[in-house]
Amino acid sequence: MSIHSMLFKTEQAVKILNINYQPIPFSKMKINYKDGNIERQLSLDPNNFFGFTFHDE
Repeated sequence: MSIHSMLFKTEQAVKILNINYQPIPFSKMKINYKDGNIERQLSLDPNNFFGFTFHDE
């Protein structure tokens, strides 16, 4: 199963709130978004074995 289908499996609107990153190779990126009324965060880390983590806030 892809990360897209696991993360954005919803019938509600998904709204990107902000994206935090640094233009440095192999740096982390955090995407804060709203899935309906629930705020969530996706962390992309190229140094992580899985490459990403996501959780509810």
